[in-house]
Amino acid sequence: MTDNTFTSPGLNTDRFGDDADLADLNTTTLDSDLAVIAAEFADDDKPDVATIPLDHRPGYSVVFSLDFTGRDLDTLRKRSKDKRFVDNMDGIKFAALLLGLTCVDILRNGQPLGDALGVDGPVTFATPEVQDLTGTRGSVDATVRKMLKRESGVETVSRRLMTEAGWGDEAYAQDPTD
Repeated sequence: MTDNTFTSPGLNTDRFGDDADLADLNTTTLDSDLAVIAAEFADDDKPDVATIPLDHRPGYSVVFSLDFTGRDLDTLRKRSKDKRFVDNMDGIKFAALLLGLTCVDILRNGQPLGDALGVDGPVTFATPEVQDLTGTRGSVDATVRKMLKRESGVETVSRRLMTEAGWGDEAYAQDPTD
């Protein structure tokens, strides 16, 4: 019978300890760690969304995508320029455009609004049937304003969306160890 133990001349086994010290470095641990990491990255394929209730429209909520970039925000800022405002930007228009851009579905009592309207698939603020209902055909930001009833509602939902997506001061105030 052969001995499968590796020996090397000059190897100081006292420095490394015996085989019992190396027991925690088995491949089972490494395989399970890799499986955990692979599972974490597999979650990246799932859509990153937030469902936000509309305070001024009881029973309604909107599903928003949290996947928007700094470039998207910059484009919306440019589209919201207005010299009549102190900072040369209409903040409510910016907020409404952001909500219109990121809306992926509108829910009524937890059910897709498209079901009630007879529309196949999800409806957004840009869906013609929703714009017809609100009387705002052709203007997504006007549809958002009408659906949310008040400018304060547009601002509130927009701020919550930005926070949920990780934009803003609130994102930096979190404990980094969480």
